[in-house]
Amino acid sequence: MFGKFLYIFIFYTMFMGAAQSQISERNYNVIVPFAAGNAVDITARIYADQFKKEQELSVIVLNKPGVSGLIAADYMLKLKDDSNLLFAPSSSIFKYTATVKPDAFKYIDFKKDFTVLDVFNETPLVLVTKKDKYKSFDDFSKKIKTIDYVKIGVLTIGSPTHLAALEVSDLLKIKVSPILYTNQSQVIIDTANDLLDYSFAPLASALPLIEGNKVDALMIYSEEKSILLPNVEVSGKYNIEPTIPFLNWIVINSSMSDTAKNKIKSITYKIKQNNDVQSKIIQTGSKIYKNMSDDELRNFINTSILKYNAIVERHGLVVQ
Repeated sequence: MFGKFLYIFIFYTMFMGAAQSQISERNYNVIVPFAAGNAVDITARIYADQFKKEQELSVIVLNKPGVSGLIAADYMLKLKDDSNLLFAPSSSIFKYTATVKPDAFKYIDFKKDFTVLDVFNETPLVLVTKKDKYKSFDDFSKKIKTIDYVKIGVLTIGSPTHLAALEVSDLLKIKVSPILYTNQSQVIIDTANDLLDYSFAPLASALPLIEGNKVDALMIYSEEKSILLPNVEVSGKYNIEPTIPFLNWIVINSSMSDTAKNKIKSITYKIKQNNDVQSKIIQTGSKIYKNMSDDELRNFINTSILKYNAIVERHGLVVQ
């Protein structure tokens, strides 16, 4: 009898040990719908680094750029477990991606398939103009009235930079021609978790556009401005005008279990309250968004969606 119980005890211990090992070695994936070095990617890596410290688990940042977030969404839906987060800007899952999709992505239903777990941070988008061409934003606003189509450099069609440029066009009552500055050079990341080691390639590609007067202005993330400042003395050479902010959302599969959901939400709350993380986010020119109750979060998300969808509808955006 004793031998039987001993056998059961040993088997149980081995089983539990294997289960614990499986859990401890499990990878969490933070999926980013942009290339490495993008402003969203920078913040996602700060989040992922702290997530790893909180849980002592392996956390991998996966960059899945393309089709205004649909490549990342498609990839995430095909992963059938509870260890995946989509770190997405607040323009990546709105009406234009939800209703006007290439055939390969028609199966994606954002309202059904995904849930916004939390709003992580808020980053201003800034309009950059050359001071030798426009003395100020007001001067820019007056002079461009005579231009049929104002050329504004943006990251991609449908990106927060593009939507911000369209809001500027509505504000100033002008027509905007977006000029893309993405995917024109290579990104180098020496240390993935060190913000200062980023060489932001799309922005490096954007500078020749404005320097060569190929665009009238650039729309960039505030994070990018903080990287740009030490290198090209932006403060003395350019006008910097804040426009609408964009939000980084932490998005999960709607099928995620309540246990996993609550665990990730609890970790995210801790991360947002971490002083070191707050300092790093402030360094980028952004700010951590406050923790909200479920009702506050739901109302905030709905308001944000309505705001961005209004821009989408006015300009008839389609996915390129």
